[in-house]
Amino acid sequence: MRGETTDQPTNKPAAASTGIAGAGTTPTGATTVIERGTGRHLKRPLAFELRTPNALVQARRAGQISRRHLLQRALALGISGPVLSVILHATGDHLPRSSRPLAARAQPATPPAADIAPAATPTNPQGTRQEGGALVIAAPAEPDTLHPWLTRHPVSLDVVPGVMEGLLRFDHAQRLQPALAESFAISDDGLSYTFTLHEGVAFHNGNAFGAADVVAAWETKQRPNFAANSLGWNLVANVETPDERTVVITTNEPYGPLLSSVGVTPLCPATATEGSNQEFIEGFGRAPIGTGPFRFSVWEVGERLVLERYDRYWGSPPGLDSITIEFVPDPAARLASLHDGTYQLLGGASALTAVQLNQALPLPDLTVREYPTKTWQHLDLKQIGFLRETPVRQALDFATPRQRIIDDLLGGRAVAAFADQAPGTWAYHPDLTPRPYDPAQAAALLDEAGLTIGEDGVRARDGEPFTMELWGIEGDALAQPMV
Repeated sequence: MRGETTDQPTNKPAAASTGIAGAGTTPTGATTVIERGTGRHLKRPLAFELRTPNALVQARRAGQISRRHLLQRALALGISGPVLSVILHATGDHLPRSSRPLAARAQPATPPAADIAPAATPTNPQGTRQEGGALVIAAPAEPDTLHPWLTRHPVSLDVVPGVMEGLLRFDHAQRLQPALAESFAISDDGLSYTFTLHEGVAFHNGNAFGAADVVAAWETKQRPNFAANSLGWNLVANVETPDERTVVITTNEPYGPLLSSVGVTPLCPATATEGSNQEFIEGFGRAPIGTGPFRFSVWEVGERLVLERYDRYWGSPPGLDSITIEFVPDPAARLASLHDGTYQLLGGASALTAVQLNQALPLPDLTVREYPTKTWQHLDLKQIGFLRETPVRQALDFATPRQRIIDDLLGGRAVAAFADQAPGTWAYHPDLTPRPYDPAQAAALLDEAGLTIGEDGVRARDGEPFTMELWGIEGDALAQPMV
């Protein structure tokens, strides 16, 4: 439990001796926190009173209060569950404990707390920053489009972050950090988000970035027949711009993940959206314009993409002069060209098969870095034909030899997936009960669904065969063997 202290001096050591974790205001204006059972006092300045959801968010992001203190204070203020969800997403406390920000909570925080906590400066103890030069990457396939609101292509998703930015961004631990917005505030009812934009930001076409560009994104995503990802944006009721550096986004109801959906949406100049849907989809998808450290230069169909350093970039300037991504579908050719120096990097998690990775490991002139990722391979089962039926979908799950795929095709470098979230992400639930590989159970479910095996060996019902076409991305060294 926690107790409120007063401004009056006291000689009673009850809080420390009884193991109560108390927080309150001392005569010095600092917060005194007594850690449970330790008797230690940690004093940190509070730049504001904890009376609103936004004050809780900023205090937590600044490291001035713990997650427990946040939850207790929210309860005391009578904050509703939906608004609390907004708060926890804004602070990163919806993440697994190991991924939460503010790990060093005992360190003094620096006001004003209205700013988003700055991202830590990355370090590279194994090398030094290179100034100038070109990086040439071999990619397994050519993108379908570079339009960030439309593509799910892995190569596109590698390219876009270097060209375009959102109000916020994710760091390596999936925590929100500032990008085009230098700060934000959340209203007491959890319905309004006020973003303060960075000054002096220019798009690659020379247009100044401002509040009108955020409004254009919202309006464009609402267009009829514009099939863009509208996650989060579909709950936005209004976007107001009190001035060029201020954006107020209001939702119809509290939506916890708004910052991690709307907040990270890559933004483009409002002028780019002025044409028809088709013009915006095709034109922008072939030559995107953003505010990122690299600007789009050229796309030679079937050959390569080239990005060039953007000298007016508002953030830390990139070291490289250019990045070239060449499309090399053949995995063997990618590895051979890396070995002879044609490429300096193989891009994407699907760049090599497990066999080729084992071949590359002993080569003295190559550096192989292995690290866990949140990438997951899956089959998208559309709601068509027999796939609409739950027993059929369950049968396919029982019939999928996950561990064999991992052992034989991936060289053991994977873990079995039982949902659409990877272990280590905040949405993953470790207590999920997976279906085991059980062909007999799969066959029984199909029999119960009336899909019986005919003389041709194909299951069918009422004369309609149960067949599927499986599609994969050309050049994907991991997915194609599975298909």
